[in-house]
Amino acid sequence: MGAAFTALLLVGCRSTPSPTFYTLTTLAQGNPTGQSPAPQGDLGIGVGPVQIPEYVDRPQIVTRTAPDRLALSEFNRWGGSLSKDFLRVLTENLSALLGSDRVVSYPWAERLEPTYRVALDVQQFDGQLGQAVVLKVTWIVTGREGKTPLAVRKSDIREPVSDKDYDALVAAHSRAVAALSREIADEIRRLAGGAAS
Repeated sequence: MGAAFTALLLVGCRSTPSPTFYTLTTLAQGNPTGQSPAPQGDLGIGVGPVQIPEYVDRPQIVTRTAPDRLALSEFNRWGGSLSKDFLRVLTENLSALLGSDRVVSYPWAERLEPTYRVALDVQQFDGQLGQAVVLKVTWIVTGREGKTPLAVRKSDIREPVSDKDYDALVAAHSRAVAALSREIADEIRRLAGGAAS
């Protein structure tokens, strides 16, 4: 009897699926263009801080099942902190889009004085399987001192989710961050008086 119970327990343990872990991808990883942007000289950009709602900044991937209802997936999770991953990908995207190696994430070293600083307040960053991911964010660009706003913008981005699985959902999350990156890069080019790529 004891041996049969142990065997049944082992079979039950084996049938429990292990979680799948995801990260956001950068433009270079997910959407290579093959085009080199016009370099922005010694332009330095400080990215962050980024505020992300607590309801999505958790290990489980959150989906929206109704306008006022969320679901957490125990078996589809972020590989680390979503807010840190968002900041990492946004920073790498801006570096690629602006052709500058001097794009750094908050907090940056004291000896670096960014030409522009970009702070972000994310209001929504979630989606529905098979439908769309929504990214709503207010972002502010300030100058070297970080005090006077040079631009205040609100982005409302929707990216379709091509399938009813988490691979497609996370890919849409990455495309939404890429779209935001392009909007910010365009604004920085405008402020810097640089040529559009």
